[in-house]
Amino acid sequence: MSTYQLTAEYEGDSETVSLEARNDGEAMLAGISEVMSRAYPNVALWAKGAITLTDSDGVVVNSMAQKS
Repeated sequence: MSTYQLTAEYEGDSETVSLEARNDGEAMLAGISEVMSRAYPNVALWAKGAITLTDSDGVVVNSMAQKS
């Protein structure tokens, strides 16, 4: 298992959580679930913020731009 970092950034605030996954695909699925559970009910940081998933080397696996 590898450790991935999922970071949300919005209006100067940020929060990072760690995810354990066997590969990038599993990390993306875990990240989707994490974002959805943290965004509800309408937590702006996770619902509207920019989201970045990085691997254990700091390489960006996937990202999503901030929503207006």
